[in-house]
Amino acid sequence: MKSHQEKRGDTTTALASFNAAGDYGPLLVIFKAKRLKVEWLYNAPPSTVVKVSNNGWITTELFSDWGKQVVDMLPKDDARPHVLLLDGHSSHVYNMEFLKLMQTHKTWLWGRMPLTEAKKRKERPLFPLVTEVLPEKLKDYLLPH
Repeated sequence: MKSHQEKRGDTTTALASFNAAGDYGPLLVIFKAKRLKVEWLYNAPPSTVVKVSNNGWITTELFSDWGKQVVDMLPKDDARPHVLLLDGHSSHVYNMEFLKLMQTHKTWLWGRMPLTEAKKRKERPLFPLVTEVLPEKLKDYLLPH
């Protein structure tokens, strides 16, 4: 997940996911706004979900909604457990609705401290900055917004 500040006070959060086979899950983009603008959906990658929050940050509710989309994408014919790697953001680890959802769908969670905390401690984060690993097409969509 990465928050991108465009100008003073404007924050856009993007939550991207992918699996070991290289398939991308739903992209969640959260803009700082009261209402969703339809133009934010223009040129968005397939399965992109655009939401708003008061500060452009993710909330436990938005993260739980994203989790439901991830569960919908899990293979229905595979009884093996799934693994989801997370940073340790509070909307992830202190979110009982999300944790119960993952437990119900046999999804193991593995987490680490958030990128900002890892930098403070001068440790290597679990995830690099999103813009370092995203395909160019996705960067082209996210960065102008």
